[in-house]
Amino acid sequence: MTDKLIKLHKPVEWFGVPRDSVILREPTAGHLADFGEISLAIRTRDGNSYAIPQEDAINHYLDALLTFDGVNPIDGGGLNFLRMASLADGMEVRGALTAFFTGATLETAVRSIEEGMRPTPELVDWAQRILSASMSATPSDSSSSNSA
Repeated sequence: MTDKLIKLHKPVEWFGVPRDSVILREPTAGHLADFGEISLAIRTRDGNSYAIPQEDAINHYLDALLTFDGVNPIDGGGLNFLRMASLADGMEVRGALTAFFTGATLETAVRSIEEGMRPTPELVDWAQRILSASMSATPSDSSSSNSA
């Protein structure tokens, strides 16, 4: 995976400078250790599951990973910047964050299968809920999100 360049549909003026794009850096295992999961899986009695977004964790990831140059966090905080963006742009950034977790989950599951190991039920459940959440949270217009 690589960082994601996200072109904003509505530019945001940030400290007097109009910004028409942001870069969401790829989270690391260190970020996961610091901030935790972006969603909590809930299993119902009938075996179905659904995901509850963990807003505090999501906000920490956005503060740490949103950047203009691909290296330095946004002065004033990525979350504060995102609060000034349009709803559609904010949802696209959150969808890109979810996509990182979806990709890592699927990569882990595929690697387990390739190594002849059967994925744990927890991993399968996690992959299912992340896919479900990402399909409902990611905007359908993928033309504005590119790899950096």
